[in-house]
Amino acid sequence: MFFPNIVKGLTYENVDQNTFQYNINNFYLDGNHIVMNGWAVTNGHQHLTGNDTHEYSLVLTDRTTNISKTYISTLKNVNKTNLMKTHEYTVVCSSYYSSSKCYYLYTMVGFEFRIPLSDLNGDAEYNLKLRIYEKQVNRAMQISIYALGIDNTYEKDGIRYQLYSDINKTSVTLQSTYLVVRSGPGQNYAQKTTNFWCSYNGYDLYWYPLGTFTNIIGTGRTNGNSIDSELWLNLGYDNGWCVDGKARAVNESSLNGWAPWVFMIGNGTPAVIKTTTLNTISIDELRTYTAKKNTQTKALITLKSSLNQTVVIKAYHNNNLVYNENKTFNGTKTFRIDYVIPSDGIFRVEVITPYKTYNISSKIYISEEKTYEINSDTSEIITIDTPILVVTDKTGKITEYKEKIMLSAIPYKFDLSQGRGISGITSAISYWYPLEEFSLNSDYSVYALYPSQEDTLNYKIVDGKVKVTLEKDGIIRKSNYDISYFHHPNILLSVIKGNLYKDSLDGYEYYNGGGIWYPSWNDDLGTYEYQYIGTNLGINKITIIRNLTYTINSTMFGSETGEFKIKRIETPNNLNVIYRKTFTYDELQRYLKEI
Repeated sequence: MFFPNIVKGLTYENVDQNTFQYNINNFYLDGNHIVMNGWAVTNGHQHLTGNDTHEYSLVLTDRTTNISKTYISTLKNVNKTNLMKTHEYTVVCSSYYSSSKCYYLYTMVGFEFRIPLSDLNGDAEYNLKLRIYEKQVNRAMQISIYALGIDNTYEKDGIRYQLYSDINKTSVTLQSTYLVVRSGPGQNYAQKTTNFWCSYNGYDLYWYPLGTFTNIIGTGRTNGNSIDSELWLNLGYDNGWCVDGKARAVNESSLNGWAPWVFMIGNGTPAVIKTTTLNTISIDELRTYTAKKNTQTKALITLKSSLNQTVVIKAYHNNNLVYNENKTFNGTKTFRIDYVIPSDGIFRVEVITPYKTYNISSKIYISEEKTYEINSDTSEIITIDTPILVVTDKTGKITEYKEKIMLSAIPYKFDLSQGRGISGITSAISYWYPLEEFSLNSDYSVYALYPSQEDTLNYKIVDGKVKVTLEKDGIIRKSNYDISYFHHPNILLSVIKGNLYKDSLDGYEYYNGGGIWYPSWNDDLGTYEYQYIGTNLGINKITIIRNLTYTINSTMFGSETGEFKIKRIETPNNLNVIYRKTFTYDELQRYLKEI
C-alpha cells in the first residue's frame, strides 16, 4: 500500500539507533513483490503491543529522480521485551515516558513490507528510511537503515533486485557500557577474557564504551532467517585497558569478537535497494541487404533471449519507422524485416523489453545501377563498389560483401569475308558470389548492337545500330561462381532467294543457319565495332557494355578485277535449264542489289 510521506499530519524526526533500534532479517521475492521484514523498537517511550500502539512504514526514494514512495507494514508477533529491558527492572510501566524503574512491553514489534515490483524502475537505487509512528506519545521517527549480512540477489523478468549494504564501507559505534565481548553470535556464547585484570570484573572483556570499530569481519544471526532473529557483528579488536573497572576491547584487527547490532550505531553508507536490468536480450547480428530503389528489401536480425519473453522490434530507415512488431520467443531466433527501401541510409533496430532498450545500426544500400564499358581486347572482372550485404556483429564489427560480374565474348576480334556470318563466339555472364546465399539473377537481359543488317532481317534500330535480343541459357552453379551462356537466335536462310529471316518459316526452301549474325553482304571492307550489352545484372542491376570488333577482309567473290559467271538453274517441267552470263564485279553487285 502506498501513502504520502507525512502521516496524520506528523513530521518524521531523523534519529539514530540509540533511539530507534532495528534488525533487517529478510529480503526476498514473493510473486510480484519484494518482501522485507525484521523488527524494531524504540527506547523507553511506550508499549509496542499492536496496531493501536504503533505503526511501521518504509520510505523508498529514487536516488536519481528523488521521487519517494511509502509503504505501511503488517505487524508481526515478535517479542523483544526481554532483550530490551534492564534486567533489574521487574515492573511493567503503567504509562508512557515513565520515570520509574519499569520496563515496556515490546510484544508486537515485527514488521513486514511488501513492495510491488512495478513500483521499481530498472537500473535504479533507492534509499531506505524505516519509520515508526508511536501512537500513544504521538511521536514519529525515521532512520536510515543498514542491512549487513543480507547479500542475496533475486531475478525476475529481466531485473535483478538486491538489498545492498557494503560491509567494507561501514563502521559501528557501540552504545552500551556493559556490552560483553562474546565468542559467537548470541548471548549463549562465552564471554571472552583478556590478559590483564580490572577491578570490577577481573579478566572478563567488555567492548570499549562509545568506541568506534572499523573492521567488520562478518555477520551472524541468532535464529537464522527468522523474522525475530538478532543480528550480531564479528568485530576486529585488540586488548586495551581498564575503563570503569572493566577490561576493554579497542578498535584493531588482531583479535575478533561478537556484539549485537541493536546496541550499535552504523556509520558509512546505508543500505539501498538496487535494481539492475539484466541483459536478457543480446543482439548477435544484423544483416542488411541491398535492393533496387523503391523495391522491397530485407534485413535480418538475430536475437538471443535467456528467458521466454515478448519484445518490441522497431526498425528505422534514416530515422523513419519502417517496422514495428511484437515478438515472443526464447533462445536464439532470427527475425526478417521487410520494407520498401527509398535510398541509401542508416538502418537502425531497437529491441525493447519492459526494462531496457537495445540498439544496433548498419548502413544499407540501394542498387547502384551503373554502366561499365569494357574494351574489346580485355577480359575484365568487375567488382561492384556498392556492397550487396552488410553484416554487423555483436561487437560492432562490420563486414561488407560485394559481387563480381563479367560479360565475356571470345574471341573479341573476328575476321570474315562479305556475306559470311560471325560464328564460333563463346559468350557468357559470370557471377562471383560472396556467400552461398547469393546467385546470378535470372531476370538479367542481354542484347547485341550491330552496325548493319541484311534488309530482310528487319531488326529494330536503336541509336543507329541494329538491336538483337540474345537468348540466355540456364544458370550453372560452379564452386565459387555462377555462369550463364547466351547466344544469337537462329537465322533462317532461303536456299532459293538467298534471303535471311529471323522468324520461323516452314518449307524445304529454308534451312537453319544457326545462332550466327550475318552482316550485310555488301558492307565495305574494313573493321566494324559492335557490342554485347548485359543489363539488370546482379543485385546492383548494373549494365556492362562489351566492345567487340569484326573485320571484313575479303569480298564475297574474291578479287574485284576478275570476271564472274552467274549460273541460274530452274526446273520447269522436270527439265534443267542452265543460263550462263559473264559480268564484271561492279555489274554483279548492281544486279544483286536489284534482285
